Amino acid sequence: MKNEYVKSFGSSELEQFSAYLRLEKNLSPNSVEAYSRDLERFFIFAAKKKLVQITLIQKSDILAYLSLLSKSQMSSRSQGRHLASIRQFFRFLIKENIIHENPAARVILPKIAQKLPKFLNLGEVDNLLNSPSLKTVLGIRDRAMLFVLYASGLRVTELVSLRMEDLDLTRGYLMIKGKGNKERVVPLSPQALSAVGLYLSESRP
Repeated sequence: MKNEYVKSFGSSELEQFSAYLRLEKNLSPNSVEAYSRDLERFFIFAAKKKLVQITLIQKSDILAYLSLLSKSQMSSRSQGRHLASIRQFFRFLIKENIIHENPAARVILPKIAQKLPKFLNLGEVDNLLNSPSLKTVLGIRDRAMLFVLYASGLRVTELVSLRMEDLDLTRGYLMIKGKGNKERVVPLSPQALSAVGLYLSESRP
């Protein structure tokens, strides 16, 4: 059941918006439900601020709501989704001539911080390279793949696309065709060459 605040604030507009998303935008039921949940939460906030109708909502109200979400430890990504729902809702109201200006149009969230990649230390790299068992054909193969990756910096897609003719064990290099079909020569370390040689003689046959 909808929250009591929602019943008296924005319920009619929300029903119209949901119908618009289903019939005109052809969104899935799950997507429509997600929009509704986000907007119902915003309507509860607006009703508690004693706003008597949708047309009274201003940019400052939306900023205050987003601040509340931030204080509740909601992630920046989820805050962005809520803002997108609110912005889309007010665009619909403009389309229906219910309002004439979108109060969420110029509201901008801080950029989502990018997580730095986690790198393995030398001990972890050594454990990884030596984890495959040399007692099985698949272990020999996997060890060769790991050594080639570590020694060359290849992308995984490049590694699994390697052909026998791309490999020159005598000279110690690989011929790689990367993005844009650009070819490059990649040298291999002695350890990688040894691992590949073992794979070719003991595992691949």
